[in-house]
Amino acid sequence: VSIAGNIEHDDVQDAIKQALGDSIPANKPVRFTNSNKMQGDRLNIEFRDTEQAHLCLGVPGVSLFHPDRYTIDLLNTILGSGMSSRLFTEVREQQGLAYDIHSHADHFTDSGSIIIHAGVDPQRIDSAVAAIIDQLFQIQDNVSHDELNKAKELVKGRLLLGMENNQNVASWLGAQEMLSNRILTIEEVTSIVEATTIEDIKRVAQRFMTNEVVNLAIVGPVKTRESLAKLLKL
Repeated sequence: VSIAGNIEHDDVQDAIKQALGDSIPANKPVRFTNSNKMQGDRLNIEFRDTEQAHLCLGVPGVSLFHPDRYTIDLLNTILGSGMSSRLFTEVREQQGLAYDIHSHADHFTDSGSIIIHAGVDPQRIDSAVAAIIDQLFQIQDNVSHDELNKAKELVKGRLLLGMENNQNVASWLGAQEMLSNRILTIEEVTSIVEATTIEDIKRVAQRFMTNEVVNLAIVGPVKTRESLAKLLKL
């Protein structure tokens, strides 16, 4: 039970004991473990007669407990989080290949992912995918101090603003307690973020953003897959 707000700790403990004092802890649910093996088709297209084609291009990421978790988050911020990100400015603003484009990083207990989503003109799907892949390769060797500093400030700012909401505070504390049995403070997380270097960003980009692990899913009026398969080097 995780609670945040204008409350007293002892009062909450008494209320929980009254409500749950006789409860028996449940067994942990059985779940499938992640094998980290890519066995399925890496390119999937579902034809739909729509005005736009929507794509998700993804690569495996890291778990909640991986030491590079926050480096991945900063990498994702530079790549595709917000209107000043590389994907938004290059693929949408400069090249006009996407109506909307962004990326996000997910972290689970034993795995993770980095996903890029875009809505594009079906007639320009190949160009959009090629431009996205080009950005994945560029970030492996070219990251500026200005980009990294802006990403750090954005990540820290979002975290601090989120902690002004009681629900977010309760989720922050409860999720860490339940999943890792350890609660990192805001100060500890911001210290990790501040300590991240350009070399760290390049290292994780070179490790995770490779053709060998790229997956692409498309929903829209797209019939051909040969050219897309070549772009992914399948």
